[in-house]
Amino acid sequence: VPKKTVTLVPTFKNKPAGISLSKDSYTVSPATIEVAAPKNVLSKLSDTLELAPVDFSQISTTQYAFNQGITLPTDCQNLSASSTAKVTLNNLANYTTKNLEVTNFTLTNIPTGTSAKILTEKLEVMAVGPEADLESMTGSNLIATVDLSGREGSIGTIPVQVSVAVSGSNRSWIYGNYTVNVVFSGTVFSGTASTG
Repeated sequence: VPKKTVTLVPTFKNKPAGISLSKDSYTVSPATIEVAAPKNVLSKLSDTLELAPVDFSQISTTQYAFNQGITLPTDCQNLSASSTAKVTLNNLANYTTKNLEVTNFTLTNIPTGTSAKILTEKLEVMAVGPEADLESMTGSNLIATVDLSGREGSIGTIPVQVSVAVSGSNRSWIYGNYTVNVVFSGTVFSGTASTG
């Protein structure tokens, strides 16, 4: 069966715009895998293969190594022992963390015919970034967005995931997953309600 050596390339999501990840800023282990496939499939196979993305919200100064899945196209066989590759970020010693309090919340995509209100007034989150950027950063630099897509018909108090963005530093991010309590109520109709 024809074989080919493919280089594994890490991918990232929610990466701050000011961070450029050059090849020396991470290591991938194994760096390559050997792939077997029919000749016509192999000839179309790229020399590089993207790994499942590492989400920046999971990266901190103490959490910087991730086992990411290796997914091959149909008809390709991974001849290496591993179905995952370890992506390690090398520069996190240059970063620091700071706990900040978010008080600025925005609701988006409120379902039609529903009123929604955030009950959580403040949320403590951890920012990660260069010391110079975090030094002057306060909670007012943070914007928390609560996306209510797909929440049609929700009634009562429900915890909803919040995404927290940093303004004023394009090299910092928020570590962790956070939720806020949102209270949903149906629309109040004027006039008499029909019973039955």
